[in-house]
Amino acid sequence: MKHQPQCKNSGFTLIELIIVIVIISTLAAFVIPEFIEFSSDADRASTEALKGGLQSSANLYHSKALIETGGVNNGFTYQGVFFDQGYPLGISFSDSDGIPEILEITDISDNYVFATVFNDRTAANQIARGLYLTNKLTNTSPTAADVLATNCYVTYKSHVTVALAPEIIMELSGC
Repeated sequence: MKHQPQCKNSGFTLIELIIVIVIISTLAAFVIPEFIEFSSDADRASTEALKGGLQSSANLYHSKALIETGGVNNGFTYQGVFFDQGYPLGISFSDSDGIPEILEITDISDNYVFATVFNDRTAANQIARGLYLTNKLTNTSPTAADVLATNCYVTYKSHVTVALAPEIIMELSGC
């Protein structure tokens, strides 16, 4: 008489599979929101860095222009960049490249898109040249309203009639 080999079931039981699925689902419920939060943190940090870069560049070039030109004049070119009231403009001016003057002296990532407004206003209702920047849009030609709608942006508004530092405002609620 031949002996038949016994077949052992060596798989998972249904209850074991359910337990593994529950454990994996629980872990995913805690881990996935953390990854989403990292993306938001990165957008916020990038936007804050953008604001700081614009402020630093505007102040540095304002100081250099004051030293080399002897004062704040209304409308002059310094190192190929057009200034108004002693600061780089927030729009492209007197050249055909379409790049706002402040961005010509700032190392801004290609991840940002911008819109400009020639006759803009500051929070104090002063006439300004406005620049609106965000990294939340893929449209390469947004309007200022498009940028504002992201709620994750920086605005740079150079004064036209008063010799004040540019107004630089950051919004992070949509980042």
